[in-house]
Amino acid sequence: MNTRAMLVTSGADFIGSSFVRYWLGAESGMVVNLDELTYGGNSCNLSGLEYD
Repeated sequence: MNTRAMLVTSGADFIGSSFVRYWLGAESGMVVNLDELTYGGNSCNLSGLEYD
């Protein structure tokens, strides 16, 4: 069994959220998103992915 997992830091900013969406769509692996949600992060950028 080959399971891929990715840790993404700053995954709620524009580029990070785009990568998270790409990874879930193309690789179908697990993503762990770590973001402090300061000035650059916005949790709305990941809306719809809460249960993926």
